[in-house]
Amino acid sequence: MARITVVGSLNLDMVMRAERLPMRGETLTGGVFSTAEGGKGGNQAVACARMGASVRMVGKVGNDPFGDRLVESLLREGIHAMVGRSGGHTGVAQVTVFGDDNAIIVAPGANLDLKPWDLQEDHFKDATSAVFQLEIPVDTVSRGLRMARDMGCLTFLNPSPLKPLPDEVIGLVDYLVLNQVELTQLGGTDDPDLSMGRLLGLGVKGVVLTMGSRGARFLSVESSGSVEASRVEVVDSTGAGDAFMGAFAVMISEGHSMEEAVRFGVTAGSLACLKAGAQPSMPTREEVEGAMGRL
Repeated sequence: MARITVVGSLNLDMVMRAERLPMRGETLTGGVFSTAEGGKGGNQAVACARMGASVRMVGKVGNDPFGDRLVESLLREGIHAMVGRSGGHTGVAQVTVFGDDNAIIVAPGANLDLKPWDLQEDHFKDATSAVFQLEIPVDTVSRGLRMARDMGCLTFLNPSPLKPLPDEVIGLVDYLVLNQVELTQLGGTDDPDLSMGRLLGLGVKGVVLTMGSRGARFLSVESSGSVEASRVEVVDSTGAGDAFMGAFAVMISEGHSMEEAVRFGVTAGSLACLKAGAQPSMPTREEVEGAMGRL
């Protein structure tokens, strides 16, 4: 069984459906409103757990009802919640869903209070892998990557939302999962092949370029290729990238090839689009395996 530590954000998502985004100064009548557990860290922790991994979640929430709800949700998923409390408010995301797309504004709150010194060796003890994103301070991610490496973990980074990263930090990452904008910025060119090659040159073992409805491309020191995504009737694409990340990390942690892991991740991401909300839409391993032949 893969044993994965996820270090990252925990947010409560406020989701509003609308026909389109409002123009500047416009008040627009929306549709159904809902709330759901979210945050890229929390989403990826749930995705890993539903793929069958043993998961620790390291993060921070506020001393408020939103924080209570997020911690309780992690516990229901069987996740070991190593979650601290902050004097600030719990992170909140305002999500507008329109058509098969979404727009998100995040108020990070307590996520920014997850400091480098909050990370301890016990967070990574006996873990197979460690997964990070950038909704928490970069200094915390940098320390976490180094600690995880020192503890013998494979390291995964989803550099979203994109922030400047020194080359030495990128060099601490074994597997990078990123979109075209992130690849261009980190790789230094809008040519995907050149950018992916440059990142491998910094010490990364494998790079995955996620392309939404077009699937994903990958490059590693041993292989390269692409995986197409099947057409699905999109209900809400929020969290699809996190479903990919969780499924990919679990498969790599179990020793599967890059192509197998990317194919599993693409299918998980497609299934996540079939349900509303972030964490509620994360598919189970059985659902992904069942869909592999159908989609």
